[in-house]
Amino acid sequence: HPVRVPQPAPATQPKEVKPDSVIVDMGLDRSLRLNDQPITLGELEKTLTEVFRRRAVKNLFIRGDGALSYGDVFVLLDVARRSGASDIALLEQKKRE
Repeated sequence: HPVRVPQPAPATQPKEVKPDSVIVDMGLDRSLRLNDQPITLGELEKTLTEVFRRRAVKNLFIRGDGALSYGDVFVLLDVARRSGASDIALLEQKKRE
């Protein structure tokens, strides 16, 4: 019997961002926004911990410019994990026209 291996989703298929999603944006200047509200790195972990403490679904989207260094994004991944996020997706910011 042949073994069926599930095929990965196409790379072009965007992750669906729902209205109640938690999204952290990092600008090229390393400024942070949590669901479009400016926030400092120091406030981010405390705020995310509070948010995830009240949620059953602990999904987080991190959105940043493709020109950001991996180290900058890694800091956000680390904060997200410590704050209780269990499913973290990386998104690339859309270019503003």
